[in-house]
Amino acid sequence: MSEYDQTYKEQFDLLTFHTDEYKQSIPFIETTLLPKLPQQGHFLDVGAGRGTISMPMSRHFDHTTIVEPNTVYFQEVLDWAKGVGVSLDGHNGDWLEIDSSPIQADLAVLSHVLYFVPYANRSQFVRKAYNCVKRGGYMVIILISATSGINHLYRTLLAPQDYKEMPSIESVVVDLRAEGYDNMHLTMFDADIHLPTVEEMHELMDFLVVDKVAFDNDDMLAKRDQYIRDYLEKESSYNINSNIGVLSIYKQ
Repeated sequence: MSEYDQTYKEQFDLLTFHTDEYKQSIPFIETTLLPKLPQQGHFLDVGAGRGTISMPMSRHFDHTTIVEPNTVYFQEVLDWAKGVGVSLDGHNGDWLEIDSSPIQADLAVLSHVLYFVPYANRSQFVRKAYNCVKRGGYMVIILISATSGINHLYRTLLAPQDYKEMPSIESVVVDLRAEGYDNMHLTMFDADIHLPTVEEMHELMDFLVVDKVAFDNDDMLAKRDQYIRDYLEKESSYNINSNIGVLSIYKQ
C-alpha cells in the first residue's frame, strides 16, 4: 500500500461519508435508466473509488467490471464482492492503458473521475468508455455543476488555466456535443457536503483541488482559511455546496 493511495482513500472517504448526493444519483439510475436497458448483463464502473456506485449496481447485473487505480479501494471492492457473492472483477490501473476490448457493457458509469484526467486525454477517456457500451445501453457521466460551491472554490483558488481545464458537467456536455455525441439527457441535483470540524474541511479541500493547489506556504494557507471563513463556515459546522449533474447518453 503506497502512502499516496492511503492518503487519497482517507480524503475521499471524508467526501463520500459526508455528501448527500448518492441518495439522489443512485436511485435515479436505478429507477430511470435500468428499466430502459434491454438487458442487465454487464455493468462497467470506470473510477469506482470505494464502490459507492459499484456495490448497489452490481446487485442489478449479472457481472460487474470495475476500474480503479487506487490499490486500497480496488482490493476492498473485490473483497466485498467475494463476501456478498456478486460476480465482479476489474483492473487496478489507468483506464487508458487497459485492454477494454472484451468489455461489452449494458451500462457504463464515470462518476467524478474526469477531474483526474488531463484535458488533453479527456476525449479519448470518455470515448473508450462509450465504445464499451452495447447498442441500446447507456453511458452515464456524473460531475459537479458550474453552479456548485466546489466550482466557485476552483474559480477562486486555482490558476486561470487550471480552472479553465477543470470540468463541470455543463462544460462536458458542450465538449461532447461538439464531438458529435447525441441522445444526451442531463438531470441536475442539489447536493452538499457537511463536515463537523475545520480540520476535516482542510483535508477535503486538499482533495478537491486535485493537486492543482498546494496549501504549503503562509500565503496559500491564509487564502484557504479566509475562503473557509467567507464561504464554508456555518455556525458549528462546515458546508460546501456540491450540486451535480447526471448525464445519460443513449447508444443507438
